[in-house]
Amino acid sequence: MKKIPIIFSVLLTVFMVSSCKDDEINPYSLGKTISVVSQSVIFDAPAATGTVVVESDGGSITAAADAPWATVSVSGNTVNVSVTENDNINGRSSQLTIKNGADSVNVTIQQHGFIFRLNANFINFGDDAQEKSFDLTHNTDVSISTSADWLTAAIDGDTFKVAVTANDTKHLRAGYVYYTAGTYTDSIRVAQYEFEKDLAGDCILLGTNMSDGKKVGLKATFSYDKATSKYVLDLPEMTGWKIHLGFSSDVPSASLYAGDRIGEYNGNHVFSTLLDLDAGYLSWSSSISISGAFQYDEAEKVTYVNFADNGSWPGYNVTAFCFELFTSTKPTGSTRKGLLLGVAHPMLLRFNPE
Repeated sequence: MKKIPIIFSVLLTVFMVSSCKDDEINPYSLGKTISVVSQSVIFDAPAATGTVVVESDGGSITAAADAPWATVSVSGNTVNVSVTENDNINGRSSQLTIKNGADSVNVTIQQHGFIFRLNANFINFGDDAQEKSFDLTHNTDVSISTSADWLTAAIDGDTFKVAVTANDTKHLRAGYVYYTAGTYTDSIRVAQYEFEKDLAGDCILLGTNMSDGKKVGLKATFSYDKATSKYVLDLPEMTGWKIHLGFSSDVPSASLYAGDRIGEYNGNHVFSTLLDLDAGYLSWSSSISISGAFQYDEAEKVTYVNFADNGSWPGYNVTAFCFELFTSTKPTGSTRKGLLLGVAHPMLLRFNPE
């Protein structure tokens, strides 16, 4: 019988403790005095403004952002958010804290990094006046300028437009479109030419004679051989000699290759080789070349190509183009007889026709 009062006493104690706790204020049971109704604080890269609208119990609203690129002001229940331009490709975020007395809510401000995608590395035109358009993806302001008065460029929405006037100079002309988007600055080379009118014709292959250090020039005619679908330099002073050039219309540019069979001399076969003068190594591998873009010198009235190392021979810096004699139609170490002519720092010159 003594157990019953003990159990009753325990239950009474529990009841009394519970009753006391119900009388206390539970801070977690209260509703918030401030809440977010709407927000518009996700921005693209350019400077912009947005808002966060809150609902409160009528207290004093204050707000602050934890990043210097985001500034805020309060007008009633509306928090105005301004962000500076994000000139980086990476996005960024800041925490916005809005308070009503001791109560607060947090909102994340987000700003995308700048985006700029233009599918145009080199732009070529014929000699007629014309305009070309290219797709452009961007989310920031882009500034544009050009290097020549015959060349203009503009952005129209998601289209990049480049235009040229008619080219009646009788030679290639080239200029640049410069553009800046955020911290990104680059340029596009624009060339205006027609091969037969402005590049083909009489030329000189010029350089320094490796044997005596004097300038040497070989007369040549630059043309496109339709029969072989190759671009060639005919050397009229040497019967039947042809140098086969690589030609890229995009830049435009030309390349001289090693291992090119040029012609015959005293019963031997003439092949091109390329030489690293500093290292003293040469190669007749056809995978090795030197290249250069066609340029025009206004003062000298000459179109030219400076041939230089293009990285095709890893570990070496090609600085000379050589005419080598071989006893076979296949150049090898055992069939090589020696150097006929070595031209250091070769370049191709085409004087502007009158």
